[in-house]
Amino acid sequence: MALEDLDKMLGHLIPVGDVRRVRISIQRIVARQFSVSKNDLLSNRRTRAIVRPRQIAMYLAKTMTPRSLPEIGRRFGGRDHTTVLHAVRRLKWRVRTRNWRVDRAAEAADTRLNLAGWLCGTDH
Repeated sequence: MALEDLDKMLGHLIPVGDVRRVRISIQRIVARQFSVSKNDLLSNRRTRAIVRPRQIAMYLAKTMTPRSLPEIGRRFGGRDHTTVLHAVRRLKWRVRTRNWRVDRAAEAADTRLNLAGWLCGTDH
């Protein structure tokens, strides 16, 4: 996917200078990347098709924002901070063990979020 295509795709989602929308966009971009709804990410469902994107979104929220584990947990349906910690550790383990499917999906979402931050003039 070309940079221009990503710019077109994200331009309508995140207005320039709207920092709050960047924070929210992590959930939206990951949900879109995995073809699930944002409500699925926030739900209590534990199917693999939902858990994996949720963990990736939590990992990206922790690595790309200054939010604490409890704050991220609250933003993901009121989850405990240990759930977020588990997601972060799990993703680090997956990347270390070269589970390429998850690594590539997380990298694609991370690339889109970095572009979103660049479009909004914020650094993550």
